[in-house]
Parts: sequence; C-alpha cells; structure tokens
Amino acid sequence: GLKGVSSFKMRRSDYTYKEIKSQIHKRAKNSKRKVSNSKEQVESYVDSSRGISGVLNYDLKSMIQKCGIYGQGPGVFSQGPLDSHVYVRQSRHLMKKGCFSSALHYLNMALRCDPTSPVIQTARAKCHLQMGNWELAQIDADAVLSENGNYLKAIFAKAESLYNTCKFEHALVLYHRGL
Repeated sequence: GLKGVSSFKMRRSDYTYKEIKSQIHKRAKNSKRKVSNSKEQVESYVDSSRGISGVLNYDLKSMIQKCGIYGQGPGVFSQGPLDSHVYVRQSRHLMKKGCFSSALHYLNMALRCDPTSPVIQTARAKCHLQMGNWELAQIDADAVLSENGNYLKAIFAKAESLYNTCKFEHALVLYHRGL
C-alpha cells in the first residue's frame, strides 16, 4: 500500500504531471472565456438593436405612433411619411398571393399619394383585370394612354380588357400596336 502512495507522490512532482495540470487549467480558463465572450456577444447584440433609439435621440415606438402605423392590413396606414412606392410594393406582393381586393386598396392609397403615376394606374388596371372588372380596367388603361399613348403595359391592359368584353377587333389592333 505505501509503495503505491509514494509512487503517486512521485508522479505528482513529475514534469509531465505539471504540464498536464497547466493544460487543464488553460482549457478551463479558455472555456470560461468562451462563455463570457458569448455573453458579451449577446449583450452587444441586444445593445446594438436597442441602441438605434439612443442614436436617434427619440423613442421608436412614439415615432411609429406619430406616423400612424399601428398594425397590418388595409386601412391601417394613415396619411404620413410613407410614399407611393411602399403601397405599390405591398400591392404587388398581395397580387402575387392572389389577394386582389387588398392589393386594390393599396393601389388606391398609392394613387392618393401620386395621382398621375402611369405605373400605379396600370397596376390598378391589371388588378381590375384579375378581379374580372373589365370596364374599370379599361378606364384605368385609357387614363394612362391619354397621357402617354406609347406606354406598353397600359396598351396590353386595355387590349386584354377589350378582349374580355368581346371587342375582338379593337383588342387585336391594340395587341398588334403593342408588339
């Protein structure tokens, strides 16, 4: 029994034992550093996401409430700093999803911001075409063509509305004109 104890003490004073012990301590320190680094990263992420209100010197929530943005969906936005491009992008997204009545609402909001835009009027004509409102689509396309007679998207929208109202000859002329 004593022989084993003395050999253990000898090994403990050996150089390899000291080297292994120092490596264990280094690994323990490194693992503690990794934990603290990950905590620092989380803290800096939280601070950077909240730091925008500190940089801007006002609260983001109160700014959003002042702009009139309180939720999602049609009728939520009030007159504010949003421009027509935001409404057009939202309407295009909704048209891709097949929500044509909501898309039409956003296009109407965009037309309130910019009533002479041929892009918005043509997009509204396309939305009316998708909903089956051929006459309303033709009215929007005619409004664009009265300003710019060579606007191709409006020509095709009018041609499609004429085709769906069984005015095939006029539609053919417009399709030929567009090509």
